Amino acid sequence: MRDGKFRRTQAGFRTDVGNWGWSLTDSSPGRDIERLIEPESFNDKTQIELQKELQGKGPLFGGRLRSQLKSQIQRQVTLGFLLEQLPECDNSVSICDHFRDALGLHKPVIHYQIGEYTRAGMASAYDLASDFFAKIEAADVTDHEAALGTVLEFKGKTFKFIGAGHIMGTHRMGRCREHSVVDHNQQSWEHPNLYVVGCGSMPTVGTSNPTLTGVALTIKSAEHIFRGLDLGSR
Repeated sequence: MRDGKFRRTQAGFRTDVGNWGWSLTDSSPGRDIERLIEPESFNDKTQIELQKELQGKGPLFGGRLRSQLKSQIQRQVTLGFLLEQLPECDNSVSICDHFRDALGLHKPVIHYQIGEYTRAGMASAYDLASDFFAKIEAADVTDHEAALGTVLEFKGKTFKFIGAGHIMGTHRMGRCREHSVVDHNQQSWEHPNLYVVGCGSMPTVGTSNPTLTGVALTIKSAEHIFRGLDLGSR
């Protein structure tokens, strides 16, 4: 799922299998408790019949609540997918005088879209999830209307995505000043005495956390700075 000829046409992806409740997809276990204590309050929020079965027929408290909560949560499985992304020329971070905070400082203006390559990977990941649930005979109770995330479409299908929390991108690393902010040493094209070091230099993202790549880039930058200060012979 992370490497192969298929990556010529679609993004690779990493699969996280969660067995500690539905977590982000359904705010578990808080949402589970709310459904069992006040089932009627969810009548208008629930979009699919399978989730209505989770609400129960009446409020539960005490031992019955604990028993039912344990029964539900320990049988919940979540599949999460992290997808690689290629660089998109139209993605950028800029500033504008019309967008300032209370102190008058510029706010970042973010232009961000996910390309067809990554969207195709999303579709493949979704198909995998559906096949997986069918194989283990698990009921898919995903509520697409209530789930967190930003909506996007691919070939007539609708998906939602959220960020993985990996802080990266925004000052692109490249081979020329016309298309990047820093060079391969993370040295600013416009200010040679400035190094912008970290995962923000990465123009693409793989399926896994960027930590090791960030460390490697940092070591490369540190060595370049060291040589530039003429300290290498000391």
